[in-house]
Amino acid sequence: MLAAGTNLLAVRGLNTTLTSSDLLLDVEVYATAQDPALAPPTVASVTPTPGPVIELGSLTVRFSEPVTNVNAADLRINGIAATNVSGTRETWTFVFPSPPTAPSISPGPPAMGSPI
Repeated sequence: MLAAGTNLLAVRGLNTTLTSSDLLLDVEVYATAQDPALAPPTVASVTPTPGPVIELGSLTVRFSEPVTNVNAADLRINGIAATNVSGTRETWTFVFPSPPTAPSISPGPPAMGSPI
């Protein structure tokens, strides 16, 4: 895999002596450029900043480029899907229900939504 910027290719050939003719070195390099338009968007920022929180009513996600077809169920926290989503282009805000006041037992693993 090539990285952005300068890449270095090093080839080392070994021979028994400097004057020996038994060395064969056949090097080929192939490269395929990925179309940047095909790369999926990435998460540019999340508000509030990831980490422990006391209460989370909403979460705003900013993407590296405009996205479409965003649904509330696309984002789950601790298995709980967002109840609402609003936004346009790069910035989307997901709203979550208030947590229950007492612990509850789930009958099974929750269905997962589409990854962002």
